[in-house]
Amino acid sequence: QGLEEGESFNLIVYNQATDLFSPEPVLKNDRNLEKARFYLENVFPSGGTNIHEALVEGLRQRPRPGSLPIMLFLTDGLPTIGRTSESAIRSLVKTANPNRRRIFTFGVGAEVNTPLLESIASLSRATATFILPEENVGEKVTGLFKRLYGPVFSDLKLCIRDAEEKTGSRAQETVPSSMPDLFAGDQLVLTG
Repeated sequence: QGLEEGESFNLIVYNQATDLFSPEPVLKNDRNLEKARFYLENVFPSGGTNIHEALVEGLRQRPRPGSLPIMLFLTDGLPTIGRTSESAIRSLVKTANPNRRRIFTFGVGAEVNTPLLESIASLSRATATFILPEENVGEKVTGLFKRLYGPVFSDLKLCIRDAEEKTGSRAQETVPSSMPDLFAGDQLVLTG
């Protein structure tokens, strides 16, 4: 609902397997929103959490040219079906993301795999959000959605030079090692 006209979206439901609203992202318009509502009204939980396959499907989606590819990923982070190895899931995010999609993770529930969800978000230059059982999922997602209204800077790189403008090796290591995109109101602290 919060997308601008001309932006595209898709929905991927996953438990034992994945089920897509559409084979490819569709443009936001009244017709597609109505179809998406109908699709969601007919989704019922059937057990299992196939995180790996859900990420495979999400990462293969082609973004529209000129857009920043973003995925909102809601889960408890506890893979129970399919490839359940956390290292395989991290590797997938790191090596099988040709569109450099940012994966904003939402850990939902009291027992959440925080390290995995933070790692998925960090590897894709995004952030993790955690939602306790008494909190409203819709409000948390809406809050992040408002923040994501267009990045101010994306694909930031730091170049350290000495006084003569020569590239130096003054910083051996920086934290974070790769900088996230910056959205309006964000702050970035970088140490080296």
